[in-house]
Amino acid sequence: MGGKKPRRKILVVDDEKETRDSLGRILERRGYEMVVAEDGEQGLIKMKEFQPEIVICDIVMPKINGLQFLETIRNMGSQAQVIMITGQMFMSNCDDILKYNVCGYLLKPLQIDTILTHIAKAEDLIEQASKKDHNGLK
Repeated sequence: MGGKKPRRKILVVDDEKETRDSLGRILERRGYEMVVAEDGEQGLIKMKEFQPEIVICDIVMPKINGLQFLETIRNMGSQAQVIMITGQMFMSNCDDILKYNVCGYLLKPLQIDTILTHIAKAEDLIEQASKKDHNGLK
């Protein structure tokens, strides 16, 4: 049988409890190591403590919004794969989001298959980066 996939660490940052809880249940059932944060400020603390490989982050949140969170973690040097989510269509934010190299942008309500497809894409990107680093091709 093939090698076992590593258990990826995922941080979910969203001010909606229902979204945090449902994503947490879905992802934990699939074997991911999960941590949640209820806003961008708490998310930054969890980033430092948990050091996730994948982040699922809402855009509209109190204290520190998703774009500010994304900019901050990139400035901290985080290479985490980020999937941005929102309940509102913000076409004006797309350019800002894309310049920070996100691997997905999803509209709520989230569909399980869609979120899992984006997580699989994030995992592929992590694997590709790991192979490049391992081969000295940074």
